Amino acid sequence: MEKVKKIQITMGIGVPLFLVVAILVSLYIPRILQKPQYSFVYLVGDQYYVFYSVKNNRVIKNPPPSEAEMKMYVGYREPRFFKYDIITGQRQEISFDEASKLYLSDELKSPDGFKVGQGENSQGFFPFYYDSRSNSALYINGHGYSKKLFEYSYADYKNIPRFFAWIIN
Repeated sequence: MEKVKKIQITMGIGVPLFLVVAILVSLYIPRILQKPQYSFVYLVGDQYYVFYSVKNNRVIKNPPPSEAEMKMYVGYREPRFFKYDIITGQRQEISFDEASKLYLSDELKSPDGFKVGQGENSQGFFPFYYDSRSNSALYINGHGYSKKLFEYSYADYKNIPRFFAWIIN
């Protein structure tokens, strides 16, 4: 009888503990094993999508809008191109000519399944979950992985970095 009680207590504590550990391991192993591999280009400036796009895996300058349409873009500043190296974490400004030489994909997800966006970072685990969202930072996330890439000033709406395209090697 005493042996049965010991087995019941062991099972009553051991099985739930094993399940919690198994769930935590299944959530955190992908974060350790799968990291983003593709760098990307982002632009800083307003209304860049009117003036630039990706066609045949190259950045192109779109035909300029008509004079009437251009009135909507009063105070327009030419977007600046930046390259973010995902391996080193370095970012550098590049010219349109340099950007046009890169082989790009304008898909929202990289070939390895990651996305770049503003303020999509959450940390912790249940029941100690907390949300650390920030509208003034750029993040990369996917496959249970989330990392803040860099912060920027939200004061000037026209200078918010916006994802443009993945660099495909």
